Amino acid sequence: MKSFCFLMIFFACINMGWRKNDSVIYSSAIIGNWKYQNSKVDSFNNNGTIVSSTVVYAPSFATDFSDTLQFTAKDTVYYTYAGVTTWSTYSVNNNQLLLMGSTDTAKLSITQLNINSLQLQFNTGTYAVRYYANFSKY
Repeated sequence: MKSFCFLMIFFACINMGWRKNDSVIYSSAIIGNWKYQNSKVDSFNNNGTIVSSTVVYAPSFATDFSDTLQFTAKDTVYYTYAGVTTWSTYSVNNNQLLLMGSTDTAKLSITQLNINSLQLQFNTGTYAVRYYANFSKY
């Protein structure tokens, strides 16, 4: 009888919406090794409606940023491009990723992050275009 009562309470709690929160803790989920896969460019009209969405492999992105990223558990991110590795410090606040170099700071939005994929949105300075870089965990 006790197990029946427990099951009834359990199912009642589920039906009332008492479920585990599946929100991402970005600062811990970003840790690891990521490989650049492709980029996505979204174009919008004056009403904010998407006009086109294109997925491409953008070698210029890899040149400007990285073939791979390695986020450590502390505050260092390593970038590797063409066999050359450099680093900077980083911090994560909600879905905002700050990359702090010796001369400047880049602010990116983490638009997707799960066990296998990372998508970063770059500030293009215009509302008409959104630029994303997609990485996969390796």
